[in-house]
Amino acid sequence: MTSAGRADIAGRTATLLASMRAARPLVHNIANYVSMDVAANALLAIGASPAMVHAREEVAEFVGLSAALVVNIGTLSTPWIEAMIIAAEAAKGQGKPWVLDPVGAGATTLRNEAVKMLLPHRPSIIRGNASEIMAVAGGAGVAPKGVDSANTTQEALAFALSLAEHEDCIVVATGAVDIVTDGRRVVKLANGSPMMAKVTALAARSPLSPEHLPLSPPTNSTRPSRQSRFMASSAKSPRSRRRARARIAWPFSMGSSRSDRRRSRVACGSSTDAWKWRKILPALPGDR
Repeated sequence: MTSAGRADIAGRTATLLASMRAARPLVHNIANYVSMDVAANALLAIGASPAMVHAREEVAEFVGLSAALVVNIGTLSTPWIEAMIIAAEAAKGQGKPWVLDPVGAGATTLRNEAVKMLLPHRPSIIRGNASEIMAVAGGAGVAPKGVDSANTTQEALAFALSLAEHEDCIVVATGAVDIVTDGRRVVKLANGSPMMAKVTALAARSPLSPEHLPLSPPTNSTRPSRQSRFMASSAKSPRSRRRARARIAWPFSMGSSRSDRRRSRVACGSSTDAWKWRKILPALPGDR
């Protein structure tokens, strides 16, 4: 993709995000127990209003009140599957977008059957890790390890393209590099962090290599750290260096006003306790 194409996608994304935040849509979630609060907080963070509703007696009615539906099959049971099918059918009938997250697809017969029953209701987006997308697309020999991805998104690219074209929807395969496709166009996103794989429900991500996500400034950067600049600006005398070091070590002694020093004495017990932190920090050149 050209730089102009990337800029166009970025600009349109920003416009859509601003419009969504202005509308503050109500999003109906049938989410699993593990990811429920994470999903709710993520929706709040981007400006939507989440609702976690899964009782089969009310899901159809609640879809009518919502702007979109998300179905996550992470923690399945027969009543939940029934509620998912009812909600998906209602969303399709009312022309509302809905997202299918086929967690653990390919791992068990129950999950495979649940996905088969949901697909006829035409999800707008299917989002899963590489192995889940391959399983949903009917990839032979795919056996995910629990809900973690055993495959890379590059391996799932052909499956994602085929699935998106067959289901006439958007397919998102997540991993170290996310793949988003409508069956014709493909966008690759290398956003995220390797730490996301260490937190349940954030994402099923593979470890990122440096070329995928530069987490720190380039090694040839000449810009000093904030602490170095602070110490350098305070290095006019041994006394000012001691003050600078204490301010970094002890948050209550930040500042030099009389009220700052009084708060420091109250917090530390005495005005000299803050200087005990000097033992933890290395000596500065010329300090005495």
